Amino acid sequence: MLICLVGEKQFTAKWVHKNFLFCNFEKLHTFSFVVPFKITHKNLRLIEQILLNEARKLFPQHKEVPFGFHLSENESNKLRCYVIDPEEYDQFSDILLANKVFPGRVYPFFAALYAFATRYEGRNKIIVFVDDFVWYVYAFQGKEMVFQRFIRFGKEGGVQGLFSQMEIVIAHLVQHLRYKPEAVVFLGEKVPEQIILGVPSVVERVSLEELFKEVLKQKAIWDYAIRLPRLERDWKWTKIFKRASIGCLGLFVFFSSYGYFNFKKLREDMSELEGVRASVQRLWEGVREDMALLQEDGMRDWLELLKLRSSVPDTRRMLSQVSFLAETEGVRLEKVILKPQQRALFLEGEIPLLDFSGRQRAFSLLLERVKGKGLRVNAVNWDLIKGNFKLELALEP
Repeated sequence: MLICLVGEKQFTAKWVHKNFLFCNFEKLHTFSFVVPFKITHKNLRLIEQILLNEARKLFPQHKEVPFGFHLSENESNKLRCYVIDPEEYDQFSDILLANKVFPGRVYPFFAALYAFATRYEGRNKIIVFVDDFVWYVYAFQGKEMVFQRFIRFGKEGGVQGLFSQMEIVIAHLVQHLRYKPEAVVFLGEKVPEQIILGVPSVVERVSLEELFKEVLKQKAIWDYAIRLPRLERDWKWTKIFKRASIGCLGLFVFFSSYGYFNFKKLREDMSELEGVRASVQRLWEGVREDMALLQEDGMRDWLELLKLRSSVPDTRRMLSQVSFLAETEGVRLEKVILKPQQRALFLEGEIPLLDFSGRQRAFSLLLERVKGKGLRVNAVNWDLIKGNFKLELALEP
């Protein structure tokens, strides 16, 4: 068992066994995504690129964003995506690389809980794993994890306080996500003796080792594998160098021994290998031609459109950056013009104060607040006599 802690148990790598690692990411984002075509194994590469573009919208300052996804149960063009915060992912990968841990697959912890709880009936299930200091709460719709919350033990309230927080979580799901739980499944060795909830509950006292040994036999966890760019790249190069070293040593021994006994035969074999190489080269040229034809497929145009959309600033973000004007005393905003392609905003308004010195102070305060919001002032037109102003602003890169 490998336990890795960062801060107050914000990150926990739960268990490593037979190259499988289950880990708990507290800063995890989940959303559903629909594509206008049927998803098959042939277009999974395209799907991964599309979802990567969507994940980068959550963290535009990061180039590599780890994520996982799986198909919905009853719809062939709908996916559920899980995106990990890159900063939390960096902490996770640093710990694994420092301890020379190279798991073959990485799964979120809730995948193990879902696989173990498939024995219980109900589509909308809340699964709670009770640890020493934390309750890990996950809400599922079928196989899709739609909400997670970690409830930590406080100094006051005891177990009753934990159940009160559980009631708050359930009320939030009902009111804001239109999610009505059919059952709450409690797992773990530390589950309280008495369950005090207004929802039907099931309790199974099981240790982490027993839980993982059970779920590793099931195919239900396979869909939840997380793609981890940095670790996969390091593991890939480690394997390549290791195999290359073994291969070079083997080739050296083979050719040395073979040349010692029959150098002439070796030269004949090399000629044959040259013919094979030429055949492989011709085959590769044919593959490249096929790939060029595939790139002309209509879905490529749609992918380019998505990339273009992700490069244009979000107009909602641009509006939010000037929303503070409504709260600036003495300033009346009359017109806002957005130009997302140019990353620019044009503002017109007035400061209807009778006192000239008051007008000037209000305008100076306005310019200071604009610069403090990450905006650059490109042009200013200020009429102190009439109190009218025009500003040309640009988003900082």
